[in-house]
Amino acid sequence: MSFREFVFTDIPDLRLGINNWQTRCITSQFDVDTQPDLALAKRYLREEYAWVGLTERYNDSLELLSYTFGWPSLIQYEKQNVTPNRIDHIEPDILARIQELNQIDIALYAFAVELFEKRWRIMQADKSGISPNVFTIFDDTRARIDNLFAKTPC
Repeated sequence: MSFREFVFTDIPDLRLGINNWQTRCITSQFDVDTQPDLALAKRYLREEYAWVGLTERYNDSLELLSYTFGWPSLIQYEKQNVTPNRIDHIEPDILARIQELNQIDIALYAFAVELFEKRWRIMQADKSGISPNVFTIFDDTRARIDNLFAKTPC
């Protein structure tokens, strides 16, 4: 099967993997005949995921990961296994089809970038001594966790 055939396939199991796959994975919504819930995926990223990283900001993502969990700074990543025969051009109709099939993932990615930037700014402010509360990033999540523990009999 060529790449073109794959992108334009009508085979349900294959179509599922190229139709908003990231949002489906986050929300556990794998019915090929329905679209995954973007609002639910955003809520999960905002409230359930302590950390969100970006491939294009890999080193910054490692720094935010270390900060988020109170770990020592991780060693900066060095690209070692770069694909030598990378495809630099995708035919416009194929690219348009991929974008059409992934509108929800594209919107979720834009949200993830905003979330990353917000958490990055908070980390930078905290590291420079501006923010007194290391948990500022997770106020909503922390309040829910505190409430949960308050309800447990232990």
